[in-house]
Amino acid sequence: MGTKAAKAIDRTDEADLDDRPPAKQRPRGACPALAAPMPTGDGLLVRLRPAGGALTLAQFSALARSAAEHGNGIVEITARGNLQIRGLRAETVRRLTADIDAAGIAVPDGPAIEISPLHGIDPEETGDPEALEKTLRSKLAELLASPRLAPKLSLIIDGGGAFGLSALSADIRIVAQPGAQWLVTINGDGETATPVAKGPMETAISAVGEILDLLAVGQSRRARDIDPALLRARFPAMDAIRFRPSHQEQTPLSGLHRLKNGKHVLGVRPEFGQMRAPDLTALLDDAKTHGATAIRLAPGRGFFFTGFPADAAPALQITASNLGFTVQPGEKSEYVAACAGAGACGSAFYETRAMARRLIAAAPVLFDGSLTIHLSGCSKGCAHAGPALTLTGSADGFCLVINGLASDLPDERIAGGRIDFAIERLARSIEDNRSAGESAAACLTRLGATSAATGIGMPDYDYIRSGDAIYERSFAIIRAEADLSPFTEDEAEIAVRMIHACGLVEAAKHFVFSTDFVSTARDALKAGAPIFCDAEMVSHGVTRARLPALNEVICTLRDPATPERAREIGNTRSAAAMHLWLDRLGGSIVAIGNAPTALFHLLELLRDGAPKPAAILGMPVGFVGAAESKDALAENSYGVPFAIVRGRLGGSAMTAAAINALARPGL
Repeated sequence: MGTKAAKAIDRTDEADLDDRPPAKQRPRGACPALAAPMPTGDGLLVRLRPAGGALTLAQFSALARSAAEHGNGIVEITARGNLQIRGLRAETVRRLTADIDAAGIAVPDGPAIEISPLHGIDPEETGDPEALEKTLRSKLAELLASPRLAPKLSLIIDGGGAFGLSALSADIRIVAQPGAQWLVTINGDGETATPVAKGPMETAISAVGEILDLLAVGQSRRARDIDPALLRARFPAMDAIRFRPSHQEQTPLSGLHRLKNGKHVLGVRPEFGQMRAPDLTALLDDAKTHGATAIRLAPGRGFFFTGFPADAAPALQITASNLGFTVQPGEKSEYVAACAGAGACGSAFYETRAMARRLIAAAPVLFDGSLTIHLSGCSKGCAHAGPALTLTGSADGFCLVINGLASDLPDERIAGGRIDFAIERLARSIEDNRSAGESAAACLTRLGATSAATGIGMPDYDYIRSGDAIYERSFAIIRAEADLSPFTEDEAEIAVRMIHACGLVEAAKHFVFSTDFVSTARDALKAGAPIFCDAEMVSHGVTRARLPALNEVICTLRDPATPERAREIGNTRSAAAMHLWLDRLGGSIVAIGNAPTALFHLLELLRDGAPKPAAILGMPVGFVGAAESKDALAENSYGVPFAIVRGRLGGSAMTAAAINALARPGL
């Protein structure tokens, strides 16, 4: 096993400033040369940056296979275009490192130096980042190897092309300028960094050496900590440097791009920067079939395919899209910066990628391209370094920052259970208040970063307002929590409706359906059978519009003849009312949800030769006789198919729900 890859894994981990998993105390790994992969919520994480951000397809495939074999099969691309392998253990880190060396993946010594993703082939580059990097590493090797340099020190060489690095911050930036000039700046991104030197390659390398010397021998560990007076003493002409900040819009990564040599590259993004090893392997195999030869990792959690003919691009794009990769600019997931989230990171309080999908579905107005949505599992803000519409996780729920960082004071604190409501209110506030043609970002800026402006803080209750959504979510919860395994598919449909009516998933264990109950009852309803109910509540609970043959729903409890008949037979009115059904009882549906006496008396009538119903729903509720009456039906139903709820449970609502489910199967 070589040690070069092991050193680079640890080094690039520290250099990735805006996407590093948190770690309090990082234990040393099993490999002596590898100084500690990072512990996370799903095991150890290893990060590496191949030389120039470039890999052959064979190398990338080998890395994917190794991730599946030694980790959990999750491969990520960070905001800075570095690779991450997740789910490792101490003993498997050695094997991964050996695989990296065996695949011939080059990892330079010294601090990570990030260069433009399409260096050498970007049609708009004004300099050669790769040549400058090689010369810089050669001439400044001793300084770059100094143990005094901070492990998180970052250097960027930007060729100034369409796919430049102006959005990334760094300790030291070297940016190509017209006329074979290079601009050296410190501490910031392409717009905010401070210029210190400008000139040809030799001047730039000398300036970088001066900065490294200040960091290696002085008290400052990072460029932001250098004493301004000391900096000006080294660079007396720095205040006179004139340059245009790199704040132009960058070309979108996703999509097909034509290069200056007439060939093309295809930019793709895994969803939120994360991909499964089998999907990546399948994509790389298809890319090889279509003539691609290599990939270039890119900031923004994506990469480019190179080397394929242009006419092969549509087929490759279809494959990538089918495997979950973004292949066209403007897809909503591009505007989300999501950290690893709960389950993958021990510090995160919520599942960020699941939240991203909920946001995209519930609040599409936020994804017009004017906003970056930063979903941070905790206040560290690893996924995004700049201001954004930020949702930060906390022990108490969520913190919403309208235009700021994960660590900023929130504009609104949101309890965990209110997050969906808050998202909907924020989206609705934008929809209701923005002017014609106004972007979501501009609307938020105009409204102001206050809860009153966003509408989130308004004193509404947190509940779902859509009837369809309530039913859908209710039935999903029931199916997830109730044990429906004893039932057939048709019986389970009825059981779900009955549980919904009573609100008790544990009630399912009390449901009993005779073998042919469902089919017989449904056939009877289709044939026009009347439905006889023991109580008005059962009758009123039946949805007439669902009945397949305009079936009559009959309750004779209040018939004028019922009280007298009750006195004659010495029983309740519920039992007596059944005598008014006798001439139509044969082939009917009998629904008893209230009175045990009605069920007992029905069995007595059947014993004495009364016409048999097509089916009986015996579900009376109560403490006296309810359980016994249902047991009696189950023990001797006189050949009539039945459904019961054993014990004291039952009731009109459950009975009516069962009839409704019988009347309209498949719901």
